[in-house]
Amino acid sequence: MIVSIHQPNYFPWLGYFYKVALSDKFIFLDDVQFTKGDYINRVKIYSPQCEEQWLTIPLNVKLGSNINEIQINNKWKIKHLRSIKQIYRKCNYFNEIYKDLEHIFEKNHNTISNLNIALIEYILKEFKIPTELYLSSELNIKDSSDDRLIKLVKNIDGSEYLSGSGGFNYQSTEKFNNSNIEVLSYKISNDFSYNTLYKNKIGLSILDFIFNEGFNKDKLIKFGEVIV
Repeated sequence: MIVSIHQPNYFPWLGYFYKVALSDKFIFLDDVQFTKGDYINRVKIYSPQCEEQWLTIPLNVKLGSNINEIQINNKWKIKHLRSIKQIYRKCNYFNEIYKDLEHIFEKNHNTISNLNIALIEYILKEFKIPTELYLSSELNIKDSSDDRLIKLVKNIDGSEYLSGSGGFNYQSTEKFNNSNIEVLSYKISNDFSYNTLYKNKIGLSILDFIFNEGFNKDKLIKFGEVIV
């Protein structure tokens, strides 16, 4: 039973969805402290003028706030939708996906966590990825670092933990193994590419992929290779 865990980022990159697709169960790590400069409220998209630009959601963050406690307002929505439309309107799959995003943005998501999870769940559904989803805030595990991850995995009967592409650099595989959990990671396939109107920027938001390729799950699965 493969489990992966990650914060609920804003329109995450392709590797995020690849990791979820390979997992039987996925936990949104929504009750950890917000870190400024991370990808919780911002993401890179492509711009033909400057190659890359940030979409950033303004937040009112109190010191020490967890992700699922951070409130957002609605003033940023028009700007983000306009930027997305200007950049991706000529893409093959733009019209249908853009309408769905507008619909999600129109709803009153009072926290950044709720908004991001709604967007991620929509994309997973359209990819037809059946991974079971959980919130760490509902699992009530209070440890920190690797100890917390281990307990989260065991709490939902996981036997393997799928880390990110750089997971071996900062996680103790020995701790996981001592708890009878095998640690897996992945690397990006050398020959992976996808159609794009601009450049093939692997690190960009998932938006660049879905507007150009649609919800092509077969191509998504070719993104990486699992390593042990």
